[in-house]
Amino acid sequence: MSNSPDVVPALAARIAGPAGVITESIAEYTIHGTLDEETGRLLSLLAVAAAEERFADVTVQDQFGETVPTTQIAATRGTVDVFIRKPNTATTFYFFEGGRLEALFADDECVRRARQVRIASDIVPFQTEQCSFDRWTSAVADADDVPPQEHVELRLLVADLSPDRRVPSTIANLLLASPEPVPSSALLAWKRYASRALPCVLVNEVRENAGANVLVLTNPRRVFIPAPNTTAIDAVVLAAELEAARWIYVNGPGIENRLTFFTTELSRNWPEAASWNAVFAAEGPAALEAARAAQRLFLSGKTAEVLKALGDLRKALADEGSKVMQQSRDLSSSLWRDFAIAVAALAARVAAGASAPVGPNVDLPIGLLLVFVCIFLIYSLWVTLESNHRFLAAARSSRETWTRKTYGFLQKAELDELASVPMMEVESVYRWTAWRVGFAYTTVVLVLLVVAAIPLLGVHTNGSRERPSAFISPTSTAPASAVTNTGARLQRRLAP
Repeated sequence: MSNSPDVVPALAARIAGPAGVITESIAEYTIHGTLDEETGRLLSLLAVAAAEERFADVTVQDQFGETVPTTQIAATRGTVDVFIRKPNTATTFYFFEGGRLEALFADDECVRRARQVRIASDIVPFQTEQCSFDRWTSAVADADDVPPQEHVELRLLVADLSPDRRVPSTIANLLLASPEPVPSSALLAWKRYASRALPCVLVNEVRENAGANVLVLTNPRRVFIPAPNTTAIDAVVLAAELEAARWIYVNGPGIENRLTFFTTELSRNWPEAASWNAVFAAEGPAALEAARAAQRLFLSGKTAEVLKALGDLRKALADEGSKVMQQSRDLSSSLWRDFAIAVAALAARVAAGASAPVGPNVDLPIGLLLVFVCIFLIYSLWVTLESNHRFLAAARSSRETWTRKTYGFLQKAELDELASVPMMEVESVYRWTAWRVGFAYTTVVLVLLVVAAIPLLGVHTNGSRERPSAFISPTSTAPASAVTNTGARLQRRLAP
């Protein structure tokens, strides 16, 4: 049998059995169970090894509460209580099971002092800004390093008016200093602790209301949010909380300003009567981005001028958007104006075909008129689209220049969000309109060309074939006397 601390949880499970109880506090690991011949022998070996290697102090009490000497542990049978006292020091704490770290995180004073936590089983090493969580193989010397975050007095920044002191005394053990490791019971216990504690350091107040703890945002409007007490972990919410807490508390001086900027933006858009976990995943990152922008403006020392410049930017973009939308409306208006001309030309062609004699003297001018209308429509559309295209290109170039020179204090992503993306959406509406207007013009031009070409095919607009102009219908309405006189004149000319 190995005498290292990691054998203790397995032996404890055998002693406790299905009916026993295993508990672990910060100072002690306790087993209530039954000893048989095998478990008694193993427990005796453990007690001797623990005393020799000084990794624990094992005490056994029989069913009558009497302490069993170490030399008699192997012979003890029946119900026993085993107490294994751990070698904790001022800044180093030991646990036999990673899943029982909740006992440490429930004690704010121990969390504040902890620099090293050693765990015998179910642990993948990880590191917070203040404390290392590693495997327990032997006792280690105390660590006396003090992280910079140790000097941050959270309760001076966040008013803690709760009866159970929900605001932690240190932020350093709430922030991971290493990439998130492979999941383990120890990491899960830390995540539960962080999920409960982090919301309390991202608000202005924590107080009791109607017997329950609530988180309070005080400015620009007062918002009350129920404090999350569930042991469930929302990975998205936790990641957003960690990012916000790191920006506020680990960026050097100015913590109070950063916290104020963040809580102000969070309060601005927080829905009424919404729970923390239901909203923070969406509102937290947005509030953080707005707080970062406010921080940059504050550090620039030109806050009033910058805010005025942003107001001017919004007005300029609104004006440009209005101009582009007006271009779309003008394009639609020109469509209906030109269509009126096309309809008039078609009406003239139909009227000529219905009421006038059909022949070259009529068809040719009407056909030329229709072709001229087609040319006019094409030219009108080209002039409108080309002028609008040049206007948009010039406006885009001008906008890029003045935004770069006037709003250089904004990051590219922010400038794109404020200016470029909205204008692209407005221009996309214009392009959508232009494509459909162009299709309508093309359809009308094709119709006019077909109507103009019909006379060249020798077809009336009503679909009948054209007759020779010299052909006289038998049912002609000409007077009979005219026909008789014409016959007489022909006979006289033919006579000898």
